[in-house]
Amino acid sequence: MSSEAREAVLSAAGEIFGRFGFKKASVEDIARLAGIGKGTVYLHFESKEALFEAVLRQSLTQDAAELLRLVDRAETPEAKLKAFFEGKVARSLQVANWGLLSAEHALEMAKAGKRVVDEFQAQDIDLVTSILKAGRDAGAFHATDLKMISHGILDLIQGSTGKILADDATYDAKRPLDAIFELILRGLAARPTSR
Repeated sequence: MSSEAREAVLSAAGEIFGRFGFKKASVEDIARLAGIGKGTVYLHFESKEALFEAVLRQSLTQDAAELLRLVDRAETPEAKLKAFFEGKVARSLQVANWGLLSAEHALEMAKAGKRVVDEFQAQDIDLVTSILKAGRDAGAFHATDLKMISHGILDLIQGSTGKILADDATYDAKRPLDAIFELILRGLAARPTSR
């Protein structure tokens, strides 16, 4: 399959998975939308699961590259952390506000793509941890368990995204998340008190 045909399959698969979720999406519908036969899809993707993982990997790779560009443009550890936080929140809000996924489809697809999602989440945790370490080394942050803080920041963003998907896109997550980010920043900047 040419790279052009592969991109057509991945694009069609992304649209079909987004519309119907993982379980209800069919390889037949994907092939039809891509303008190829079902057998051609299976020549290049061993299963619907493998195709889904390829779509998810492509999307998450693009998101990760954009997030890294945002972080790299920032100059201080505080600005880098804010760029990461705002980039992740913006992408989550974008998905929710575009109505790209229902809560049911998001949960189903998170389960189907767990291996890929876990891989990218580990990259996010490593990125946040490296930002926190650079901030600590520069004297801007005073924290010890950087990995735990990184997990907490990602859990906070994911929890807010879940609320948007579960309720509806009218939940204004940006304002409370901005307030929480400021609280996190103040906490990281605070010097530990001796007891």
